[in-house]
Parts: sequence; C-alpha cells; structure tokens
Amino acid sequence: MAPCVGLKVDVDTLVGYQRGVPALLDQFAAAGVTATFFFAVGPDRSGMAIRRVLTQRGFIGKMIRNRAPMTFGLKTMLYGTLLPAPLIVASDPGIARAVADAGHEVGVHGWDHIAWHDGVGRWPTDRLRDQLQRAYDTLAGAVGRQPDCFAAPGWQCSPDSLRDHDARALAYASDVRGPAGPFRPRIGDEVFATPQVATNLPTMDEMWGLTARDGEAGVRNWLAAMDGEANVLTVHAEMEGLALPQVLTSFLRQARDRGAVCGPLRDLVATVQRHELPIRAIGPVRLPGRAGWVWSVI
Repeated sequence: MAPCVGLKVDVDTLVGYQRGVPALLDQFAAAGVTATFFFAVGPDRSGMAIRRVLTQRGFIGKMIRNRAPMTFGLKTMLYGTLLPAPLIVASDPGIARAVADAGHEVGVHGWDHIAWHDGVGRWPTDRLRDQLQRAYDTLAGAVGRQPDCFAAPGWQCSPDSLRDHDARALAYASDVRGPAGPFRPRIGDEVFATPQVATNLPTMDEMWGLTARDGEAGVRNWLAAMDGEANVLTVHAEMEGLALPQVLTSFLRQARDRGAVCGPLRDLVATVQRHELPIRAIGPVRLPGRAGWVWSVI
C-alpha cells in the first residue's frame, strides 16, 4: 500500500497569511495537490513571544537557528509590543476564501496564537470557549461554511480544549505529535471522542541548523522519516511559503516519485469508524530542536 502524506499548513502570523498563503497556493496548484490550511484567526501578537526567553529552555537558540528576523520580518516581531496587534483573517477575508475556493480544507488554528501557545493549560473554561467561538465564527464568515477541524497552536492542548472539540462534533483535530494514524486521545482516565491526527514528521524549524543546514537536507530528513502507511507533514506559511519557497515543491515531487499519495488531513480519517479507533494516552514531552513542551502520544 502506498504511504499517505497529510499536508498540514499552519498560518500563525499576518505576514504568513497575506504573503505566505498565496505563495503556497501557487506551489500546491503547480503540484496538483490539495492540503489542509489551519488559520490563526485573530490578533498577531508575535512580539509577545519574547517572554519565552524566560519560560522556555532553548528558545533563544531556536530563534537564532531559524533567523527569526529574516523569516518573519522585523515588523512581525514587534506586533503586540511596540506595534499594535493586527487581526489576521479580518485583514483580508478573501485570502481564506481563496484557499477554500481552490479546493483546500480549511480549519481553525486558534484565535490568539501566542496566548493559546503560552497559556491554554491555565485558562478558565469560559475564556477558552470565547476564544474558540470567535475564531470559528470569523473563519466561517470568511469562507462561507463552518470549519469542522482544528489544530492546536504549538501543539498545546488541555482537557477543556479536547472537550470543546467533542461538543462541536469536529471531524478530527490535529493537536499533538506522534504516529500519524488516527486515534482517540486519553488524558488520565478521560477518553475523548474526536479523532486526533498527529504530526509525525519533524518541522523545518526544528531541523534547521541541527540536522538540516539547507532546504534539501530537510527534504531528505522528511523522506527518511516517512512511515510506510500514514504521515502528517506540518509546514508553516512563514517558513515554506516565504523563507524557503522551493522546499515543499521538492518534497512533493520526491515523495510522489516514491509512490506517496499527498493530500489534506481529512483523507486520513475519511473511512475510519470512531468506535474502532485505538485509544492512546497523550501528554507533554520535549522534542529535539523545539523549545519548551509539546503534547504528544506518550
């Protein structure tokens, strides 16, 4: 059986939305494939990430390795601090609509990416619900239909966020790292209904400067790490859309040359029966090349 590669695009910032997304649409169109785009919908407060210097081991090293000012731009790194935090999708709803009109799957990547990434596990339930409702409503207004999938910013989740997925009857979520085959998550004794589709391949920013010193080395790492059945590749509009625009095109060509079938994440759950899915425990872990903790199959 040919391996499947679910293509997951995280859109975290205004520059990624306005410039990286159109660039990725061109790349996918040229390759003849569709993907799943997850949009951070609300304010771009990227400048507030500087707080992670004090809270996340390895954050400074990661920013240096990834050449953050060149990748994101100086303006992005000041949003929410010296510059006001602009709304991402509301800045031009037509971009999100163009993604949907091109046949790509559209999902939610939170309202305030920075706030979720840095604190969702401490949020009261009302705050989480309010942020998610604003994100779903705004994105639905942009694309003309209610999104039915979610990807957690920074692979950060909580029991409350998974309960919200279940309450919304989402088709699936992609909140964690681990084997890409769909499963039902468990935290402690609580098992959740919404299938998870985990990212199993390393991201370019995790590899950059460690196991990959150029884009093609990253592509080779992805190909070597691919599972024979199910895979999820998470790319970022800011990285593969702008800073390294040829990387994704190269990967898609070489993966398909090896017989891989590439498409949106929904293809990985299209035929599953929830009651037949395995149940897997999830929790915080550390990953090579990444600052701080992420949620993963454990």
